[in-house]
Amino acid sequence: LFADKDTIMNACQTSDEFHRTKIDQREDEMFSRISNWLTTMVDNIHDEEEYKRNRKRIIEISRLIDYLRADIEDM
Repeated sequence: LFADKDTIMNACQTSDEFHRTKIDQREDEMFSRISNWLTTMVDNIHDEEEYKRNRKRIIEISRLIDYLRADIEDM
């Protein structure tokens, strides 16, 4: 199958390089997916917190309006 030592060494080296390339590609893909997942999660958390904060502020303003309206009616 293999003629000499150099042929065997070249085949082993080529195989090793191929496997290392595949591993590096897979690692890059994993890091990319993790980064995208993290970005999405942080954005969702931020949006949710912003929604809650805005909702609390609207409730606070609504209560203030009700209080002032009642105060005006009592005059």
